[in-house]
Amino acid sequence: DTDTGTEGPNAYYVAAADHVGNVGSAVSDTITVDLTSPSITAITVTSGSPTYFYDPGLAVTGGEVFFNSLAGEGGGQTITVTISFTDANPYSLEGDTAFGDSPGPDTSGPPWTLSYSIETGAASETNRVFTVTDQAGYTDTAVITFTQDNVTPTVVITDVTDPGYDSAGNELDTDGSNWYSAGDFIGTNWTFTSTTSDGGAGLASGTAVWDHSNDITRILDCGSDGDGTFYNVSSDNDGTVTVTVTITDHVGNSASDLVVFNIDKTDPTITSPTIIEGSAYLYANGLTVYYGDDMGASPVTFRIQGDAQDSGVGLHYVTYSAALNQAYYEDFNNPENWYRDYTANQDNTTSGVITATIYDWVGNFATQIFTYTRDIVSPTSAANSPQYDNGNPIVVTYTNATDTGGSGLQWVQLWYKKEVSGTWADSGLPAQTGLSGSFNFIPSEGDGTYYFATRAEDNVGNQEADPTGSGDDETIYDTTAPSVPGNFAYLNDSDSGGDGIDPLPGYYDDPVIDLEWDPSTDEGSGLLPTEPYHLGTTSPPPGGSYDEDSPYDVGSDGTYTIYLTAEDNAGNISDDTATGPVTVDTDLPQVDNINCPSGTAEHSFGVSWSATDQGPAGLRTDPYSVWYNVDGGGWQNWFVDTSATAATFGPDSPVTVEDGHTYCFRMRAVDKAGNVQYTSGNDCTEVDPAYSPLQEKVFLPIVVAPDPNWGFELGNFTSWQHGGELAQSVSTAMPHSGSYSARLGSPSYNCAGGVPIGSAWLRRSVTVPSSGSPTLSFWYRIYTQDKNIYINEASGYDQYDFFAVYINGSQLVVKDANTSDPYGCSALKDLGWKQVNFSLDAYKGQTIQITFYNYNRPDKWYNTYTYVDDVSVQ
Repeated sequence: DTDTGTEGPNAYYVAAADHVGNVGSAVSDTITVDLTSPSITAITVTSGSPTYFYDPGLAVTGGEVFFNSLAGEGGGQTITVTISFTDANPYSLEGDTAFGDSPGPDTSGPPWTLSYSIETGAASETNRVFTVTDQAGYTDTAVITFTQDNVTPTVVITDVTDPGYDSAGNELDTDGSNWYSAGDFIGTNWTFTSTTSDGGAGLASGTAVWDHSNDITRILDCGSDGDGTFYNVSSDNDGTVTVTVTITDHVGNSASDLVVFNIDKTDPTITSPTIIEGSAYLYANGLTVYYGDDMGASPVTFRIQGDAQDSGVGLHYVTYSAALNQAYYEDFNNPENWYRDYTANQDNTTSGVITATIYDWVGNFATQIFTYTRDIVSPTSAANSPQYDNGNPIVVTYTNATDTGGSGLQWVQLWYKKEVSGTWADSGLPAQTGLSGSFNFIPSEGDGTYYFATRAEDNVGNQEADPTGSGDDETIYDTTAPSVPGNFAYLNDSDSGGDGIDPLPGYYDDPVIDLEWDPSTDEGSGLLPTEPYHLGTTSPPPGGSYDEDSPYDVGSDGTYTIYLTAEDNAGNISDDTATGPVTVDTDLPQVDNINCPSGTAEHSFGVSWSATDQGPAGLRTDPYSVWYNVDGGGWQNWFVDTSATAATFGPDSPVTVEDGHTYCFRMRAVDKAGNVQYTSGNDCTEVDPAYSPLQEKVFLPIVVAPDPNWGFELGNFTSWQHGGELAQSVSTAMPHSGSYSARLGSPSYNCAGGVPIGSAWLRRSVTVPSSGSPTLSFWYRIYTQDKNIYINEASGYDQYDFFAVYINGSQLVVKDANTSDPYGCSALKDLGWKQVNFSLDAYKGQTIQITFYNYNRPDKWYNTYTYVDDVSVQ
């Protein structure tokens, strides 16, 4: 042993001598002398899962650290103990066994570390010793306690700013019973406080979450004390807000507390608002109540009421406004089925509104308005009755009942009296309601003049005064028919055809029959002032009004008995009086051509004629008249009104027959109704001494065609004159041949008032050949909505629309119209193409005018138009 006397490195020498004095020496290794112990300067413990481990700061002697060993949290974490120490000759770090781990000494430092694995559920490790050693064997130690902290901290929300409504007693409940109106939050700061604690590692942090179910979520760092403020909180929706405060300790244990607030922005709902009244001086109409002033000293009561619901916090109370001298009032008892009674009396003179306002617990409200109106104005009414009545109930109406007070009519009564001197009495009929109505009054006091008035009451008892004077209206009540008129007969028709032929007594050629009779009398309501009579062919007559000298249209041919009745002002009709029979016949006789030889060498020859009649009248006894002319000269009478059907012409009667002359014949037939028909052409006999029955003359047709537009194929009216009130056109719509035809009139006129009155005409001149048998030929086609039952080619008489052709303005070539089918706006008749061939022998060598007419007459109702084509003279 050698005492060097100082610390530090020293070298040592060793020498040896043998017995004979030989000496040997050697230098030893350097030996460091260390007499100072190591000193721990810092201790830290870290974790691979720092959230679940907490080193609050260890002293050089050690201390306490905390860990979380919960599964899914700190369980399974690895911790590292790091120790720093000072020493000239440091050597190692050793630690006690902990958490089942015994890590070997760490001799590789610095840094000097030892690692432990904290398994799930690991318990605390108390006073674990950690030793640092230097090379001289000196040591220093520190003691660390590893404390398990798996316990959550505590947090309780204790208060909020303006806690609003709490049904459990102004507390903050987690059951969601905390209610706020939207106004508590909109644009405000919302502050909360909490109580927090932790018995282990200590509190580390806190967060608060605002979660509004409908619109917003906010997160706030509230610190470990659980206190904080949400700024500018807003919500414009109802909904639930959950405020959750979560506190976390240093090793990741956390706990939460929450409070649920219901935001209620929705107003309550009012249903079934009603006014209840039960007095004749009150009237509820919807949400308006009217009151009168006739109730006397006893006031009348009405009730306003309704139901209410609230989808949020619930109903709180109802307020009622002041009205009718009753004060403002609040009612907390039954807001779900609210009501209040108000009274009115004769001293109340105001009108106004009553307001019921229903509040919920957070101040949302709904308002119901009722109106009360004072009505002291009596209604007015007036009766209206017919001037006459004949035994049916007298219908008395009122159409001018009014109530300006506002409550409206409750009823209208009918009052009456008979004659001016009578006494007014209630009719006893049920009262009527409304501003207009009627009463069926049955007179029980016989014929006479009845006076009527009405009396009204409104819904709050105001009444119209009793009737006075002659009332509002009067009715002459008459159940007695007028006397039957005398001397009823028809007036014989006098030449209605304009042809100089009167009908025989009892016959008409016109369905419009003239009648006359003596006037009737009536002792009650009097005859109708104008045209009090009815005519018809059935009993009773179908109606219509006539005076004492009237035509009656039986409508069609036939034999009729005509009935007459008289009517008074009350509608009483007398018994029928009949006259007749009378026969109406508008059909023309059908005449056959006169038969005579075409030529003869004799100065006398036989002529025969005949006719038939298809109408109900039949031919007259002497139906025929026959005329003749010589060489186309003027017509001369031969027979007038004869029954003969044949006679010999010549040799001296009715004229001396001479050679070289031509004798032509025409005839007419007349029926009993005065209808006349003439032969359509002339039959002629040429007297020639050289005539032989074997001779035969052949005439070749020569077409007179001074220009090419006889068939209108130029597409215009070249060579034609045309005019008239109706349209004239050259049309491609309906050609008989070629491409064009002339149209007189127009299919575009509107029936029932839109058809012009007048004619359309078409005219041209032509020189008739002086030899042969010249003939005018043309085609025509009539379209018509009218019916002309009077068309008469011979006499020229007509009544309605027709088509006609004339030569030189007077010679009738053809007249045609619809005479069979009914007229009507929807019944356009097409009479089809018809050809006319007319002899022009009477005009040989003459220049003639040919005029085509289409007539619409005598009114603007039914339309007729005609196509003309293929005109020629040959």
